[in-house]
Amino acid sequence: MVNNSDKTIVRDSEKSFIVKKVAELHKVTPRYVNYILEGERSNDEIFMTYMDLQEGINALIQENELLLAVKKLIPFN
Repeated sequence: MVNNSDKTIVRDSEKSFIVKKVAELHKVTPRYVNYILEGERSNDEIFMTYMDLQEGINALIQENELLLAVKKLIPFN
């Protein structure tokens, strides 16, 4: 048996975090949320919750990047 240690598995931690939160909010399993995201199941309420959380996190990330850029330009000391 050959061990392929050069292959790395990368997991999107942001997506898995959002999936877990949506599953907790709707009292379903994370796998069911993934089924919905992959298009194997249909549940508009869960999909909209996922999209809202994803947009909220992306907005926070962009806001933080903008804030850091402004702090670099303007000395507050």
